[in-house]
Amino acid sequence: MKHVLTGTAAAALMALAGVATAADLKMSHVRPQDATIDVELRAFAEDVSEATGGDVSINIFPASALGDYTTVQERISVGAIDMATQPAATAADRRMQISSFPFLASNWAEAQAIYGPNGPVRNVMGELYAEQDITMLAAYPVYFGGISLNTDPVNPGDPTQSNGIKVRVPGIKSFQLTGEALGYIPSPIPFSEAFTAIQTGVVDGVIGSGAVRLIPRCDQSLCPGQHPF
Repeated sequence: MKHVLTGTAAAALMALAGVATAADLKMSHVRPQDATIDVELRAFAEDVSEATGGDVSINIFPASALGDYTTVQERISVGAIDMATQPAATAADRRMQISSFPFLASNWAEAQAIYGPNGPVRNVMGELYAEQDITMLAAYPVYFGGISLNTDPVNPGDPTQSNGIKVRVPGIKSFQLTGEALGYIPSPIPFSEAFTAIQTGVVDGVIGSGAVRLIPRCDQSLCPGQHPF
């Protein structure tokens, strides 16, 4: 059985993992090395290694080193990659866009109720991942989204007016529609190519994927300590 931690637009990142009694596991994530998520996942890997007496080793691969998150999700589904902390790849199932539906939560208390244990989005996402032979393990909150531009804003007082500014969005329809509703020209670009697209002027900014990172929820003998959600 594969396992997943996934991420989304207004809400969730997830991790996927293959389970073994004694194994060297690969865990991918989309953020740069030494980013907060990278530091925390390495600490998690150390805890797992210590708790299992070195029988389970988790090797962290930051910055989409194992491929864009859409590819990684497919590879986890077939067992080629063990784990990941990343957004949900909605190309496999458009219903997974529910995890990034805008305005689902306006504060952490609401996010915990929605994405925490027995939360409605958490339960639905778990079922959708299961259809891909992936187990969603847990949700871990990261941040809410925002807009970042490398050009002066146009019509900042009225976001419903078209401003002619092209912004990078994930290849998820809910993000694209949100960008349009805010007056921008959404350009779906893979996360691994977003930085280059901004540097080269392909886009003038990004709509950030506010997300909830997911980390494995395990038996305490394997994953000591408590994790949010």
